[in-house]
Amino acid sequence: MAAYTINATTPVGLPAKTVAAGGRYRQTYAHYDGLQHLHTRLLSCSPAVAIRNYRNHIERLQQQAQFRIRSMVEQRKSHLSTLASTLNAISPLQTLSRGYSITSSADGQTITNTDSVAHNELINTRLHRGQLISRIEKIIKD
Repeated sequence: MAAYTINATTPVGLPAKTVAAGGRYRQTYAHYDGLQHLHTRLLSCSPAVAIRNYRNHIERLQQQAQFRIRSMVEQRKSHLSTLASTLNAISPLQTLSRGYSITSSADGQTITNTDSVAHNELINTRLHRGQLISRIEKIIKD
């Protein structure tokens, strides 16, 4: 059995006889270095390493997807809020709440000018809260 020695210049695990042999040491060390390289390559090709790398990649992809989904949801919320504000501003009910009214003829047609009504005709005026039914007594044209 060969004795093993460890010092700063001797690779771990090489027999002392090999170190003392000079040129043979370099050859053995090169062989040992090659084996270490092959061992490292073998470990890097291990299915466990590949699985760990794929899991890490999947985790990063999940984080990116979650970030993008949150970002899209926030953008859509903002857009929806803008649309709701616009819709509220042009809503006929909102217009009525500001004091305006919508007047229509007996058949439901909206009255926009005096040419579409006649003297003594009944008209319906819709207010914010409630309706008025009126009879036209006088028509004044602009």
